[in-house]
Amino acid sequence: MPGLWQLGTDGQLICSTGTALAPPATHLLDALVRSFDLVDEFEASCPEVDTVAMVDALPACDLCKQGVAGYDAYLTCGPGRRIAGFLCAPCYRAHTSHVLGAGHGQVLATWQDIPVSVLAIWRSLTDRLGRTSIDG
Repeated sequence: MPGLWQLGTDGQLICSTGTALAPPATHLLDALVRSFDLVDEFEASCPEVDTVAMVDALPACDLCKQGVAGYDAYLTCGPGRRIAGFLCAPCYRAHTSHVLGAGHGQVLATWQDIPVSVLAIWRSLTDRLGRTSIDG
């Protein structure tokens, strides 16, 4: 299924070919346009992958309360019951399906995680639409 990625035992994303990698630029751009309601411009060329969630700052892990969360994911809490939570990598590996994508989980990203090439596209898009780019 497109848009579903696995998390490897070393904490890296694994795409459907089994290759470990950081979230692709297209996934980061997808998160940006959806977070800031620019999706209509990209619907045809950038289908929703939902593997990245933009945040202002990385929160603490909701489970262990000790680690910095790098994921927003669902945890199973009994038969047919799931709750969402921010999780550090060890808690994500221990308590989730390891699947990233719509209805599963997302890697958390801040503006500092966005490559310059993606920011350039983002700024071009917001300029063209007459929207203020809030990335600083």
